[in-house]
Amino acid sequence: MRVLVLAEDHHYEPVRRIVDRAGIRGVRITPMRGNRVQKLVGYVRCHPEYNRFVVLKDLERLDEEAVRRRLEDVRRALPPGGRDKVVFVVVRRAVEAWVLADPDAIEEAIGCEIGRRARQRLANPEAIEEPKEELKKMFRRCGKIFNANLVARIAEHIRLDVARQKARSLDEFLRAISSSGR
Repeated sequence: MRVLVLAEDHHYEPVRRIVDRAGIRGVRITPMRGNRVQKLVGYVRCHPEYNRFVVLKDLERLDEEAVRRRLEDVRRALPPGGRDKVVFVVVRRAVEAWVLADPDAIEEAIGCEIGRRARQRLANPEAIEEPKEELKKMFRRCGKIFNANLVARIAEHIRLDVARQKARSLDEFLRAISSSGR
């Protein structure tokens, strides 16, 4: 099965590393330039070689129901044969929540202990309002400056069994790209 994943620009690399870590073949990740999900119609029409299109949409500060309604409007604009090929995954808050789901991976990637209280805050990473800010605070405490490369490096070390239990949208994404499907 061939899968095209459309990820927001700044999440391209961490998502690629997570897919590599999962060992799932036949998946291509491409940045969704400008973060306009309406572009999906063009992707589906221009890339018939893909069996499935998975669109990652960060929730950030938005209302989940409003995001889902918008995504369904885009689905209705797709040609009838393309609608069944598309899976939308609403990432609760942001992809950074996925890497926050494994504190050991954070420590390994940045070479610094994050502490007991930080670990407690990470019990439910998808409930953290601003996961990117949480990572920035951890990095600062360890003398590091936040950047996308460090997030990708954490993703390289992530224990998917641990992260999938704490981040439902990560589990949903990995199921969407696997050959068994949704």
